[in-house]
Amino acid sequence: MSPSFGLHTRGGPYQGGALELVWSPSDFFQGFLSAGYSRQRFRLSASGPNANGVGESTSVPLMVGLEFRFSSQLKIVAEGGMAVSGELKIEDPQGRLLTSSRFDSAGLLRGHLALSF
Repeated sequence: MSPSFGLHTRGGPYQGGALELVWSPSDFFQGFLSAGYSRQRFRLSASGPNANGVGESTSVPLMVGLEFRFSSQLKIVAEGGMAVSGELKIEDPQGRLLTSSRFDSAGLLRGHLALSF
């Protein structure tokens, strides 16, 4: 690519990952577009209708973001986008599929402040 553009990956094998196109016109500012795969598994309550079962939510997050690096110790990151192709599955405690349902696209908004010392 060029000095101001790059491709990055992030994530891990269990929760999903993403591919980012990053634009870095300066040391202070970065912009990025990303697409990925998100997977979250979680244990259900012991007292609910599917006691001790497992839920799994999957989606494809499409994001745009900005990063402002004020110094080597301080940066602010803001991201927004949509989670598309969402699906929710419920399994019993032995891992047998009980139900599966697609869900509508949902807006995503997240950000963080990183302070190193």
